[in-house]
Amino acid sequence: MNVGTIEPLYDMDEVYWCPGTVVKFLVEQKLFKVSRHQFVVGSEYFAKLHGLREDDDDIVRLEGVTIDQFRVFLRIVFPVTNYTNPTANDFTTKEWLVIFRLSSQWRFKGFRELAMEHLLKDLSALELVKMGRAENVPEFLLSGYRSFINRRSEITTEEGDITDEEGDKLGSKTVIILWRIRYHAEAPGHEDPVELFIEEELTAKFVGEVSEIKARGNASRHLEDVRLEERLKKRAEEKTKRQEEGERLVVEKAAARDGRVEGAVEASEAGDLKAKNQVLRQELEACTRELRRANELNAFSCSGKGSSCLRKRTIKRDRKDEGREEEARVQLEMAEKLAEEERATRLLEEEEKRGLEAGLEEEREKEEAVKIREELEELRAWKRERMLEEATIDEILQDADEED
Repeated sequence: MNVGTIEPLYDMDEVYWCPGTVVKFLVEQKLFKVSRHQFVVGSEYFAKLHGLREDDDDIVRLEGVTIDQFRVFLRIVFPVTNYTNPTANDFTTKEWLVIFRLSSQWRFKGFRELAMEHLLKDLSALELVKMGRAENVPEFLLSGYRSFINRRSEITTEEGDITDEEGDKLGSKTVIILWRIRYHAEAPGHEDPVELFIEEELTAKFVGEVSEIKARGNASRHLEDVRLEERLKKRAEEKTKRQEEGERLVVEKAAARDGRVEGAVEASEAGDLKAKNQVLRQELEACTRELRRANELNAFSCSGKGSSCLRKRTIKRDRKDEGREEEARVQLEMAEKLAEEERATRLLEEEEKRGLEAGLEEEREKEEAVKIREELEELRAWKRERMLEEATIDEILQDADEED
């Protein structure tokens, strides 16, 4: 780019653009430096696990892999084309096993499927079963069982039977199930093709084992995802901490730089202030000398005039005394006035209190009079009722006497 020109902004391609150019892997103290792009597009999980989408030059340490194994994996990631025979591959069965294990561990789906395709053809029936159980791959397991059922005239026996060694590895229950499926598959009279019958029987008879393998695989991947989230969270916290530390250092450097500037400014201001203080001190000393000289002249003048100066001082002192007496008199009058106002207020409050008490007493007397009148009315009413009852009784007695 030419000096003085500004590079325009462009949109980055979603597929063929990767931050950075290379990545460095450390495997058993051996450092590898390869293109970053293939690892980013090959496995999102691997890219997140090792932070390959970030622009940095950190070395990625790979655990659980040897130098030779990683070299095999790099050969599948960065294949060297044989132009005389482009379809040929130079991987042995052992190397395909390495590719399968690492691509499964790092979740390179394309490489894993390619390795499975080769291993399904290269491994024996027992090896497929062992791989399926160990790596939690149902395809390997069922393919191995299918090979045991379909094989004929192999090196094991003339009839292709399961050997004792294979039976020990498979388990007696599995051997019995496989033998039954093979027996029924060889029997005549099948409506469906034999291959379809075998597939249906394998699916039905080994559904429990297949489900268990799938569950173990899912649990393992879930645990890996949890660990990945924890790792990403920890990495984000560390990044934030580094950023905060960097910002803090920048602030401290700026503060130190400002402190040096402020120190220089303060030193300059201190010098100016010191000079001003010196000038003020000199002015104060000059004023003090002038005041002392004026006092001396005043004393000399008074000593020269004698009684006239003394009389002036006496008059001045008397005026001050009169002023203080007048001030004291005014204060005394104000105090007496305030006291009088307080007495008047207190008397007024007492008068109001007495009036209120008298009013309350009058109200109580009125209420008591009303109560007495009510009681008197009740007594009169009771007396009238009593007299009426007595008159009634007298009439009853009189009637009784007349009847007698």
